[in-house]
Amino acid sequence: MVFRRILELLNRPDPSDPRRLAGMGMGRTFSELAADPNDFNVANGFFGLIDGPHHGEFNATFFRPIEQPIMLTWHANGIIGNGGFAYLFEAEWPGDPDYELTMEAHRQLGCDSQFEAFRLALNAVADSPSRDSRSDTFLELPSGQQNNINSLYRGDAGTPERQIAAYVRRNVKRLGHLRGRIS
Repeated sequence: MVFRRILELLNRPDPSDPRRLAGMGMGRTFSELAADPNDFNVANGFFGLIDGPHHGEFNATFFRPIEQPIMLTWHANGIIGNGGFAYLFEAEWPGDPDYELTMEAHRQLGCDSQFEAFRLALNAVADSPSRDSRSDTFLELPSGQQNNINSLYRGDAGTPERQIAAYVRRNVKRLGHLRGRIS
């Protein structure tokens, strides 16, 4: 009840309200999203379907193994796309503080350049005195090295939306537990 009141005061939609038309998947059903030929809509929409019951509270361990490649890759992509690995390293990443699940998610999807960028970024901050100082350590790298790692994540093929969409399409039956949700 308090959660809904806070959302109301902030003029934000309730993520559990099936009538909502939020920006994630634009209020579309599982079947509509699975049939959409637009890779971005599929990746973003399935992220919304999976995230719905969690109300935007991210924790890598909340998600089923079939959901992790979608959630961890799309979430990391959003953060890295906005500010590079420095942003990722300063963000909370509950359930996967060393990014092992997130790297595995990228590998499972075939996001090779993104996986390699993670490997390089983590190697570059391996000597950080603590997880909390990774962002500072990354920002102390020469700007060319930072740019190379961040650019590698973005890759020649762009963001991982194509790989996420292909994964969803290959696993529609295994993702059937999401039927009945609205993104």
